[in-house]
Amino acid sequence: MAASGYQRIINVDYSTEVIERQKKRQQPFGLEWITADCVEDLQRPLAHQSYGVVIEKTLTDCIACGDDALLTRQHQMARQIAAVQPTGGMWLCISFSADRKPWPPYTLKHKIPLLVPQPNDTKAHAPDIYYYLYVLQKE
Repeated sequence: MAASGYQRIINVDYSTEVIERQKKRQQPFGLEWITADCVEDLQRPLAHQSYGVVIEKTLTDCIACGDDALLTRQHQMARQIAAVQPTGGMWLCISFSADRKPWPPYTLKHKIPLLVPQPNDTKAHAPDIYYYLYVLQKE
């Protein structure tokens, strides 16, 4: 995204090691990196800032693997994201799941299947693999 001209890109991960590694790899782009827990405390490191668009790739999938039947941690993450977005803000959730539901205060605007290219897969009957892009809007 930075190479395409987008500015003010803030990347978040809970792992300090990942953040330090990515800072070195992405240094030419001048990206900002923040260590934070997107489920428990996203508001503190992003205090007094508002983001019209949040892009999240498969974090929801990771959380779902250890979540309870009520999807408590996924709801917590939605509340944390909502806390740093204005009304009308967009959350772009990229998931392997074809069955994600919107979490309050978000509504689902679009669900777009995206075929994952597999150029090295030479198996004749290999199944297609998809990401699903969920476009969610904060109410």
